[in-house]
Amino acid sequence: MKKRFIEYINYVLTGLVLVYALVKFIKTSDFAYIAIAFAVLATGIFTLLSVKPSNNKYIKSPNIIYEVKDNALTAYIKELDQTKKELNQKNEELKKLFNEMQYGYLQTVMSLANSIEAMDAYTRGHCQRVMEISCEVARVLGLGNEEIEDLRYAAILHDIGKIGVPTNILNKNGSLTKEEFEEIKKHPEIAYNILKDVKFLSKALNGILQHHERYDGKGYPNGLKGEEICIFGRIMCVADAFDAMTSDRPYRKGMKVEDAMAELERCKGTQFDPDIVDMFLFLMDGEKKIQYDNTVYDNIVKKH
Repeated sequence: MKKRFIEYINYVLTGLVLVYALVKFIKTSDFAYIAIAFAVLATGIFTLLSVKPSNNKYIKSPNIIYEVKDNALTAYIKELDQTKKELNQKNEELKKLFNEMQYGYLQTVMSLANSIEAMDAYTRGHCQRVMEISCEVARVLGLGNEEIEDLRYAAILHDIGKIGVPTNILNKNGSLTKEEFEEIKKHPEIAYNILKDVKFLSKALNGILQHHERYDGKGYPNGLKGEEICIFGRIMCVADAFDAMTSDRPYRKGMKVEDAMAELERCKGTQFDPDIVDMFLFLMDGEKKIQYDNTVYDNIVKKH
């Protein structure tokens, strides 16, 4: 009697777990619960079939018991294998779809970035050059490949927020008024808001937001200082300023490379991170000096 009671309790518990797993699957669509259900069901079947033939009025032959057990186990394993294959296939399909969506979004964003540069012929190629400088500095600083890839995205997209700045301000032939400069200062936050929902750009966002912060805390948009500014922001600040200084504008001619380097030296510790400036000047100086024609950077570090 006691043995039958224990068996009864086992069957009840098995049934409850099975029902729970099926309900969880219906609610969550998580195939792991299906696997649990199969496991519980198989355990129940094996328990039932393990009863001695003499005590089982429905099954008289041990061979039949073993055959049923083997068939149940085989069916269970096949079902698990099929479920695994289907899950793997679905995962691959989802990964492919996700990558296609992200790539499509990136292409759209890149087109927007190019459209910003197309609005102002004097800044055409600016983002590309900032990217080249930033990545070379990052390599010598010892950043890893994944970090450099994130920095690459940050640099190429750092001015995307200018799409929200009036064209007449972007293309003004002369110095900006205080009010106009306040409009320009909004572009890092505009860029951040445009890109914040793109998952694979999550590690690039702070660099985009902070590339106009100053080492002394007098930059924008948040007045961060020193190492409160992320490494991407500090690198891009130097690269962006150097390219801006050496680029021609409607109202002025670009500086010579040597003069721009001297300005970086003068402003390190105030506008720029001193270590980043020193590394950049090292790359630009001596035997490693590049030929800078405002279009491409050729072998910023020759050993690379």
